[in-house]
Amino acid sequence: MLTIKELMPGLKHYRQEPIGKILSRNGKTVNEYKGFEYYETPQGLMRMDVWHSEMIKAIRNEGKGSLLEAIINHCRLNCAWLKEDELEEYACHCLARESYKAWSDFVIGEQQ
Repeated sequence: MLTIKELMPGLKHYRQEPIGKILSRNGKTVNEYKGFEYYETPQGLMRMDVWHSEMIKAIRNEGKGSLLEAIINHCRLNCAWLKEDELEEYACHCLARESYKAWSDFVIGEQQ
């Protein structure tokens, strides 16, 4: 089982990968591509969806689920640019990088 530190997100990479073949307008068979985002972690490149599920498992294993929920609630109130489905991933980043420690209006003792 991976830990939060082993899943620390670094740079974000984007690349297109072939996912199959399609028939083009002029009748030729060409590759169909789909774009995937990857995070650079200490474990190597990891697709974002895989990283997110592994990070949630690591957070729950280390007993920081309530801290994650508190960060999600804080982000819901203070991060207007985030959509509802982006909150959990952003909160995972904040927890992994310990960004929440720099927030002046976030009190950890009351949240855990």
